[in-house]
Amino acid sequence: MAPPRPRVFKQESIRYIRSYQAAINNAANAMGVPASAVAAAIAEEHHSSLSRTGLARAGDQFLDWRATDHGQTSAYAGVYNSFYQSAQSKLNADPLYTPDPYGMDKLFNPMWADLGRGNIKLITAVNLLKEYETSHPSDDKQ
Repeated sequence: MAPPRPRVFKQESIRYIRSYQAAINNAANAMGVPASAVAAAIAEEHHSSLSRTGLARAGDQFLDWRATDHGQTSAYAGVYNSFYQSAQSKLNADPLYTPDPYGMDKLFNPMWADLGRGNIKLITAVNLLKEYETSHPSDDKQ
């Protein structure tokens, strides 16, 4: 069996990673992992988001738009808390829960959506922030 071919990323993904090089290095140092591993993970997600076309890409752009607060942060806080509680209850019941492949979970609850150029699931980002806050209580909360 031949070894797998290395992934060739689009130049736009490489430029994107380079623009965040300092942040990637900081995150890698904080986690004790190679910066190349962090960069490759982000590049893979960025690359896959660029590879989508037509309705899939339009759907991604709609979900990204829908997940933003449009300057109405206080109004969205309660709504997003209920979205979070709903999604987290599914994960509590089944830690391996995966949103349905047809996107209905993502449509009705933006916590399941892969957002932005990093293509990061919102519930994962929130849970990582909560985990960080718990493990670093003395860090500035601003």
